[in-house]
Amino acid sequence: KDANTRCAAYIRLGIDNHIDEILKDKVASVRMLGLRRLRFGDSRLKEVLKKERATQNLRVILSKIAKKDLVHMVAKEPKAYWGKRQFKDILSLRLQNGI
Repeated sequence: KDANTRCAAYIRLGIDNHIDEILKDKVASVRMLGLRRLRFGDSRLKEVLKKERATQNLRVILSKIAKKDLVHMVAKEPKAYWGKRQFKDILSLRLQNGI
């Protein structure tokens, strides 16, 4: 039931085999395990974005989400000042580079 135990179990069982369960986990660090495994532009990123609140996970989603779905990120802006600054930097970098 512990987050570290779940992470270890998912790694042993294969992250790719249980990616949907990992992305629905209640602990941000476990969800991060799945987010790191998803590819750039994966359609599941948009679904995870709807319920994600953790700033570090939002940063990963922002760097991997498809350009057409960047609009949905504006509503998910983090509340903390340091999170907002990093969020805006990543968003402006993606829009300038066209990725």
